Amino acid sequence: MKIKMIDLFKLMLERKAPKKIRVLGINMTFIETAEWGDYKDDDCCRLSSFRLTDCLNEDVEIIEEDKKIEKIPLPSFDKFKRMSAEERYAITAKEYDLLDDIIDEINKLKEND
Repeated sequence: MKIKMIDLFKLMLERKAPKKIRVLGINMTFIETAEWGDYKDDDCCRLSSFRLTDCLNEDVEIIEEDKKIEKIPLPSFDKFKRMSAEERYAITAKEYDLLDDIIDEINKLKEND
């Protein structure tokens, strides 16, 4: 997801800063500071060391952390047949949610290629 630098600052002030970002082609990780937080890269270059007034309209890509897809413990077919309609519905709803998560992950992988 991409946002503008100025919107990133708003998130930081609201204490909702994303953990990892890419700005000007540099991957950076959020660090807590005494004031309002900062970002640094692997070489210890900090976002606050940039001339930020020149970067307010730059795109910032939020790097989302991979989310592990959990398995759903499914009953055997015989046990499923003996379940009430409500119990079967609950299992089916979980399967649909999992399927949506899988589709989202596949689409994200396709975007990155």
